[in-house]
Amino acid sequence: MNFFKKHKKGLIILLIIAAVVTGIVIWFKSAVNKGMNMLNAAMSNEVAEAQRRDIVSVVSATGKITSVDSKNVTTTATGAKVLEIKVAEGDEVKAGDVIAILDASSYEDNLKSLEDNLANSKKSSNLSISSAKRQLDEAVTSSNASNDKVNTQVADLEKKLEEYKDLRDQSLGIYEQAVKNRVAAEAAYKQALTLQSTLAGQIGDISGDDVSSNEQRAALETQLAAVNVTALLNTYNACVADEQTRLSNYNMLAGQYEATESSLKTLKDTRDETKRVNDASVAARQDALSSARISSNSSSSSVESQIDAVKDQIESCTVTAPIDGVVTSLAISEGAVYTGPYAAVIEDVSAYEITAEIDEYDIGKVKKGQRVVIKTNGTGDEELEGVVKSVAPRATVGMGVTYKVVISVLTKNDLLKLDMTAKLSIVLESSENALTVPFDAVITDDDGKTYVNVVDFKNQDATYNTHKVYVTTGVTSSYYVEITESELKEGDEVLVERDNSGVFDFNAIFGVNGRETDGM
Repeated sequence: MNFFKKHKKGLIILLIIAAVVTGIVIWFKSAVNKGMNMLNAAMSNEVAEAQRRDIVSVVSATGKITSVDSKNVTTTATGAKVLEIKVAEGDEVKAGDVIAILDASSYEDNLKSLEDNLANSKKSSNLSISSAKRQLDEAVTSSNASNDKVNTQVADLEKKLEEYKDLRDQSLGIYEQAVKNRVAAEAAYKQALTLQSTLAGQIGDISGDDVSSNEQRAALETQLAAVNVTALLNTYNACVADEQTRLSNYNMLAGQYEATESSLKTLKDTRDETKRVNDASVAARQDALSSARISSNSSSSSVESQIDAVKDQIESCTVTAPIDGVVTSLAISEGAVYTGPYAAVIEDVSAYEITAEIDEYDIGKVKKGQRVVIKTNGTGDEELEGVVKSVAPRATVGMGVTYKVVISVLTKNDLLKLDMTAKLSIVLESSENALTVPFDAVITDDDGKTYVNVVDFKNQDATYNTHKVYVTTGVTSSYYVEITESELKEGDEVLVERDNSGVFDFNAIFGVNGRETDGM
C-alpha cells in the first residue's frame, strides 16, 4: 500500500500514456484498413470504354527476302585461264548472255590429237571375224538363255523382297505412331493426376465461408469434376496394348523380310556362279575377236567419248547465263585459273519471296493463299502486300519445332533488296469498324456464355457497381475482342478484370485485421 502511495503520481502518468498509445493503435488500424481496402480495390480492376476500331488477328513472324530463282553459273573447263569477265556484281543479264571467256587453246590442241588417233584406230580394225563371230554368237545365245532364267528368278524374289520391305516399313510407321500415342496418353494421364492434386489442394486452401470463397471453391470443384482420370488411364492402357500388338506385327514382317533377303542372297550367288561359267565359255570364243573389238569398239568408243568431252569443254570456255536475272556473286577474276565449283551466281529478282519459320503453336492457323502484310527497314513505314505461297507439311527441328512458310511478295518496290529482314503479319481474320472491348473484360460463366460487366457508377471505396451484359464475340486480337451481338453500345464503360496476385495484404503484415501482432 505504501508503494502505491509513494508512486501514485508516476502510476497516473503511466496510465495516461497507455491510454494514448491504445488510442493511436486503434486509429492506425482503422486508417490502414480503410486505405488498404481502397488501394486493393483500385488495383483489382480498371474501366475501359467499348469503342469502334479496325481489328485484325494475325500470326507474326520474321524472314529473309530471297529471289524466286537462283542458279550457279558453272563450266566444265576446270583448269582454264580466265581471259575476260563480261559482267560485274549487280549487272542485269539475260539467259545466254556471256559472263566470261576462258582460254580454250589447250582444249583445241587436245581435240586435234584425239581426232587423229580415232582415224588411225579405225584403219587398224579391218580384220576378218566371220568364223569367230559365228562361234561366239552360239556361245552367247546359250549363255543368255541360262542367265535370263536365273535373272528372272532373282527379279521375282527381289519384287517379293520389296513387297515385304514396304509392309515392314508400313508396320514400323504404325508401331512408331502407337508409341507416340502411348507416350501422349501417359503424359495426359499424369497431367490429369497433377491437375487433380493441384485443384484438390487449392480447394483445401480456401478456408473462408464468404460469398467470394464459396464461388471460388465452387469453380475449382467444377474444374476438379471435369478431370476424368479414369478415362485417361483406360486410354493409356489401351495405347500400351496397341503398342505391343503393333510391335509383334512389325517383328513378324521383319522376320519375313530377313528370310526373303537371305534367300535372295543365295540365289544371287547362284546367278553369279552361273554367269561366271557362261562368261568363261564366251571368253574362249572371243580370242579371235579380241583384237578387232579392242581396236574398233573399245578404243574407238573411248576416243569418241573423249572427243565429245573436249568439244563440251571448248564450248564451255564461253561461260553464259542460264537464266534472266542479276549477278549477285562472282567467284572468278581475270588472269586466274578457274578451279570451280562455280563462276558466278545469278538470281531472278523480277519477283521476291520470303521464307519464314512459324512456331508449331501457330502453324495450324496458317493456310496457303492468306494475305500477308510485310514491312522492312529498307522500305520504311510502307506496308507491302504478300500472300502465303506454301506451308511445309513437315517440321524443321532445331532449338524448337517450326514449319517453313514461303510468302510471295506482291507489291513491287525498288527499295527491296535480297537478304533484307522482313517483318510479317499473316492475316488470319479481320473486321472493320468493329465494336471492341479489351480482351480481359470478357468473362465466361459456368454455362460457357460470355459476358461483360457494364459499369453503373463508382463507389467511394473505389469499387464499381456493375451489371452483366451477355455478348457474342468475333475477331480476337492480342488485346481487343470484337463484340458482334449484344446490347452493349459504343461508349459503354466495362470492367476489365486484373490479376490480383500482385496486391499486397498490408492488413496481415501490420496485424490490423482484427488481431494483434507480436509485441502489441
